[in-house]
Amino acid sequence: MMDKARSVGEETGVGERVAFIQADCAVPKVYGEGEFDIVFGAWLLNYASDREGLVQMFRNVAVNLKEGGKFVSITVPPSENPIDSLNAEATARPEPEGSGYLMYRHIRDVEDGIFFGVHGKTPVGKLYSECYHLRKEVYEEAAREAGLKGTLEWGVTDVPESFLREDAPGGATLRELETYRSIPAYGVLVITK
Repeated sequence: MMDKARSVGEETGVGERVAFIQADCAVPKVYGEGEFDIVFGAWLLNYASDREGLVQMFRNVAVNLKEGGKFVSITVPPSENPIDSLNAEATARPEPEGSGYLMYRHIRDVEDGIFFGVHGKTPVGKLYSECYHLRKEVYEEAAREAGLKGTLEWGVTDVPESFLREDAPGGATLRELETYRSIPAYGVLVITK
């Protein structure tokens, strides 16, 4: 007999207190009553091609957060010069391994940053996507314009010390993991409304 699939909320015992909505964040719209405690967007902001696109995404977040609520995003590392960030990534984690099988390729400059491609041969198949890395100040200004006026904090992903040994879990090499200490792969942006 198969078990019924359960949501993340059910698995952690908060099934009726957690709600997930999948939507186009570039189109501001109030969902429910727009009173969410947390809005999470992984690999969302890097699809905004310019400042105005970011303002629209942040506006959608803002109208759906309650006062004091938080927006948490996993995105590109914060940088005043995105091409330098992309080049540092390529130098630190070159082909064929790249960053967790992913390689980044500059396509062209845009007004507020760069447009780049991400490709990789992963254990589950090939992938390719294109996205944007805009300057850090553009993210910050767009968030403020959209109504996210509380604290704004940037962080970067970190590798736990327990992963920095030869017998560590996961598929990354020790050499790759050590590069994340000086060249982070991802940014973490947390903004309070």
